Amino acid sequence: MKKIDKMTILIITIIILLILLDQISKILIVINPDVTVISGLLKFTKTQNTGGAFGVAPNSIFTYIITNIVVLGIIIKFMVNGNQLIDKKTKIFLSLILAGGISNLIDRIFRGYIIDFIDITSFINFPILNLADIYITIGWIGTIILFVIFAINEKRNKKQIS
Repeated sequence: MKKIDKMTILIITIIILLILLDQISKILIVINPDVTVISGLLKFTKTQNTGGAFGVAPNSIFTYIITNIVVLGIIIKFMVNGNQLIDKKTKIFLSLILAGGISNLIDRIFRGYIIDFIDITSFINFPILNLADIYITIGWIGTIILFVIFAINEKRNKKQIS
């Protein structure tokens, strides 16, 4: 039996805590579906998103469930197979993507839609979102930045060798 290292335990704990935070926030918004936090800037307004990011292709729930499972599976396989090769920053960013993806997948499977509630539309025209969406966005942006930095460093190293 393979021993689980401390970083893997930390990553799993972070993912579970972030999922719980997102799911609890969604339960709270179901109980109180319209709360003004900062007038003219931020309010919590319960909405049901049956589509993808920004409400794209509504009512394609089965397609989104399958796509979500495939993407999450690829990330998990990458993290498990490359555990020793992936640095801590990348693991954290991928964990954010997993937490957000799993939490939104829970919504799709058990509710048939994703609960969105963070509403800044009175301040800026932007789709209503949830914590899981924020996790996913930060995770992808961070991962892309790390890959760009890696590519730049590799290019520099090749120039120095030649």
